Amino acid sequence: MKKNTAQLSILFGFAVCFFVIDRCIYHVCLNAYRTIPRAETGGMVPEALKSRANVIVLGSSMARHHYVPAILSAGLGSSVYNLGSDGQGIAFMRCAIDILLGHYRPEAFILNISPGTISVQSNTLTMPRVTALSAYLDESVVVREIIYGKGPFEKVKYISRAFRFNDLPVRYIYNGLFPRKDFSGLSGFSPILRILDPQARKEAQEDWVLDRRAVHLLRAAVIQARERGVQVVFVQSPHWCWEATPDYPQYQLIKAAIKLAEEERVPFIRITPQEYPQFKDHRLYADASHLNYEGAKLFSTILAERLSDALLIVNK
Repeated sequence: MKKNTAQLSILFGFAVCFFVIDRCIYHVCLNAYRTIPRAETGGMVPEALKSRANVIVLGSSMARHHYVPAILSAGLGSSVYNLGSDGQGIAFMRCAIDILLGHYRPEAFILNISPGTISVQSNTLTMPRVTALSAYLDESVVVREIIYGKGPFEKVKYISRAFRFNDLPVRYIYNGLFPRKDFSGLSGFSPILRILDPQARKEAQEDWVLDRRAVHLLRAAVIQARERGVQVVFVQSPHWCWEATPDYPQYQLIKAAIKLAEEERVPFIRITPQEYPQFKDHRLYADASHLNYEGAKLFSTILAERLSDALLIVNK
């Protein structure tokens, strides 16, 4: 009996120590998360919340490198923040919208929609990366649904609050070894300065498959924003390899996105080399998927004009 009591006391003591240490690490990491330099897969959400911008840009690396907030803000007469995040997809956009709306109500969300955005291939890679937003598990139902929905043991793993920041030390080490340029004044935008080699081989095209869950998440994001009185705009930005022909592997995916936009009455602005031949110039690209800084400035200027001309976003 005494032996069992002693064992229970040890277990209880261990549990208490674990709880205290876990919570201490959690609060230290939470504070660091709110101030850490850009974490490529989602660390700019705290800065976006602080900015309380009227217009928020969301998407993957294409959003991060294509949308220049200063140009958009000047054209729209509204503050703009670029929350594009490398390696993220629909799940991140869905979660970010829920998190932002939990704090304030912007005027509009601009969602960068490329064909891959709603493909099985893309979302198989990007869905697990939404754990970068696990700091918001307590405040966002959507974050909980997506992260806990990854597997039957996810809830067990996240009993530890510190686990939500399990890669934070790695970010510190990486940022220390490879310091990033200071883009803090660019409202989330990160310019790329290199120029595409026009002789480089084009990307091999796969038989892309529509991801119906991604379509569902995108629709849910639109509906939530609309219910809060926030306008949503879809934008397809330039891609070096894009071909607007029915036999192109990604063509049917963009058609599905257009269909969704029509069903939900969401404006869809497409700025591609077919509609704007100036984007056939390789000197505007850093690689096959991304505009360089010159390309981003041109794209943002055109987009601001399109948004203003169509009165999609009311100038304030």
